[in-house]
Amino acid sequence: MLNTRDVQVAQVVLDGISNILAAAGDNLEQVTTAIEECGGLDLIEALQEHTNIDIYRLAYDIIERYFNEGMIDDPNTAGVAEDEHLGDFISVPQVPATFQFDADQCNTDATRGFDF
Repeated sequence: MLNTRDVQVAQVVLDGISNILAAAGDNLEQVTTAIEECGGLDLIEALQEHTNIDIYRLAYDIIERYFNEGMIDDPNTAGVAEDEHLGDFISVPQVPATFQFDADQCNTDATRGFDF
């Protein structure tokens, strides 16, 4: 559903993912792992190139808040405002992607026992 051209659907899905992550509490690592293993993170990253600024911001916020832990800051961008290069993402054409959330696909040891 993240590859839809319907902005409202993409926004609802991103809001849902954000709410799930916010409510995960002690299970946050399991939830983020499940999202990564299902290809969800790749789709969220692709949405940072969406032509709709609201979709871009939702995707960016999810990645910054929940998936950016292991990344090292680039010393060349230290102190640069986040929105300073926002225009770089607005004109990029939307890349078609396919996302099929399949519970069986995500049924790994990391997600076993976790109801998504």
